[in-house]
Amino acid sequence: MAFHFFANPANPDLEALVNLYSLCLSLTQSVTDLTNHTNLMSICPSFIDRTMTLAGFIILKLVRSPCAQHLDLAAGERAYFQAVQSCKNMSIQHNDLCARAAAIMSSLWGSLRVFKRKDGTVESLGLRLRTRLSMSVSFDMFWYWREEFGNMLNPYNDDKSSGPDNDNTSMPSTGHQPETPRKSSLLD
Repeated sequence: MAFHFFANPANPDLEALVNLYSLCLSLTQSVTDLTNHTNLMSICPSFIDRTMTLAGFIILKLVRSPCAQHLDLAAGERAYFQAVQSCKNMSIQHNDLCARAAAIMSSLWGSLRVFKRKDGTVESLGLRLRTRLSMSVSFDMFWYWREEFGNMLNPYNDDKSSGPDNDNTSMPSTGHQPETPRKSSLLD
């Protein structure tokens, strides 16, 4: 269902996004319940870690969107921080991927600049990075964090999002996607 973020953000499918939000709330609660009654976090596969991170990021995108008026925001905040706590619980050493994901998620929740475009509008339903299938949401969110907290320049150069000091001049814009290199065949 994360593929709903690939659609045009100007015409969101409200019903689908509310259902996605509900699914994310349910997922985070189920994992939290399993954690409370089993030893899930000590044997947790990376798939659950990635799914919880994705659910958290989806919640963040939706609570910062125009759809927010149709959502239970308090339940969303609880679920978001259940996802953060799950990442912390899955961490097995200082600064591993789970610990970093938890820190990134915590930082982004408190950010006032995440999803903000240069013109001051907030666009949380779109995706800038669209090449990682359903995980594009997570990778996109990691880049939002890198822009704001890692002081890295926007690699997308879409002239819409705000990076450090609203500077998106790191890469020249060609106005189109780069071509995919062709593999030479044995017949060439």
